[in-house]
Amino acid sequence: MSARQRRDTTVRRRTESCGRAFLQAEIKLINPAVVVGLGERAFSAVLRAFQLPLPRFSEAVRAAKGTNLPTGAVALAVYHCGARNLNTLRPEADQMRDWQRVGAMLEAQRQRGA
Repeated sequence: MSARQRRDTTVRRRTESCGRAFLQAEIKLINPAVVVGLGERAFSAVLRAFQLPLPRFSEAVRAAKGTNLPTGAVALAVYHCGARNLNTLRPEADQMRDWQRVGAMLEAQRQRGA
């Protein structure tokens, strides 16, 4: 196993155990209508906390309706808005569309009274 694979495995184990122990409890306590996973690791941590299957991240970002969590919240995936993604991986126009999708979901939840 390479050093990168060991590191990735360690990070995944930490996020899985912390997710079940803390992240799930926090989401249940706060009871948000929408949970935004800012980047692949954050989005994956939210889904793992609830033991939900992980879609391909690029597909999750394009999913207009997001992923329903057992709490009733909707989890949305967006690429991290750091300089690296903005300059190399995710053009600003695409990131703006991602955040418009988040805004539309928040508005839809607000109108439903969530």
